Amino acid sequence: MEAILAEEDLRRLPSLSKADLVSQGESLMARNARPALRKSSTGTTGEPVWIAWSREFFGVRMALMLRMATLMGVRPWTRLVTVWPPRSTWGRLVSRAGARRPSTVSDEMSFGSRLPRIVPTFKALETGKKGDLQDALALRALNPDYIICTPTRLWRFGRLLEGEGKCFRVAGVSCGNEVVTSTCVRELERLYQTRVFRAYGSAEFGGMGAECAAHIGTHLNEDFLLFEVLKDGEPVGPHEEGDVVVTSLMNLDMPLIRYRLGDRVRLADTDTCACGSSLRRVSAVLGREDSGLMTAGGYRLSQLSVAEFLETRFGLLDYQLIQRSLGELAIKLGPGGPRDSATLAMLKVGLEELVGSQVRLAVEEWTREDAWAKFQPVVSPA
Repeated sequence: MEAILAEEDLRRLPSLSKADLVSQGESLMARNARPALRKSSTGTTGEPVWIAWSREFFGVRMALMLRMATLMGVRPWTRLVTVWPPRSTWGRLVSRAGARRPSTVSDEMSFGSRLPRIVPTFKALETGKKGDLQDALALRALNPDYIICTPTRLWRFGRLLEGEGKCFRVAGVSCGNEVVTSTCVRELERLYQTRVFRAYGSAEFGGMGAECAAHIGTHLNEDFLLFEVLKDGEPVGPHEEGDVVVTSLMNLDMPLIRYRLGDRVRLADTDTCACGSSLRRVSAVLGREDSGLMTAGGYRLSQLSVAEFLETRFGLLDYQLIQRSLGELAIKLGPGGPRDSATLAMLKVGLEELVGSQVRLAVEEWTREDAWAKFQPVVSPA
């Protein structure tokens, strides 16, 4: 058996897909594994996968979360709040500790991690099922200096508070786990009078990258994870797009080798960042590689590029574009979304420009469940 000494050696091994993890998850666990926790992904892009975390890996994940927090300015004396949806693993542990609403992190979930010890004011807020004004006010009551939350959820909280005249200011917010558009960033900056730091993570690996104060890309945590960014099986260069393949040996109970996350990113340049870090950066997380808008030429436009087009050209905010076939599109629109015939006609023309052929466009209602689910701006057939 040949040794694996470099990244090019690693590429001789087959990659592992999410479908493999769903069908063979148990067989991928280490012998005699006694995981501290089993975690499910959200399943918003298909069948959820279950990941076993070793006790040590839980500590690594918390250390990477601390790195993300310190990059945006969190210090031991500042108030940091993380916001979690109902039924999340973290939220469930907080609830088990005896507090559904604002609660300090329990010892049970910290597993000796440094985060609650270094930032004693760290609190976790588990929201209710509706994501309503009560949750927004609960967040405000914590008087945070910094917030870690998915961008659209935090944006919706801000809009609810704005309607009540109760917006508040924070020093910084870290947003990830969704497609983060420039429109959403501008709205968060306005609503919270703050700076927005993009983050990159997954259920399988935890924190995979975070943006620093230079705001010129998201640093990948290459000192804990091995990243390959590939196009047609070959590494891409700076400013090029590719699919993300990750290898991690930090989780002793379930190491994943050459795991295809299903995400597409664009690499940044290779210059040393102004913050001094030499870790590689991605200039944009473009979304799911299998959920962009399919064109007549057989090319798939990224979720991010389509979302930026819809938001900047047509001012869409609460929406989801669904491609059921090449020429069959539906747009879900929330309250206040443009429904006049002239705007919808222009939207249809714009989508035809993107797709490269004539389309039939249906308009559907954006439900409350849509509004508080993970933001998927574009959904299309695989």
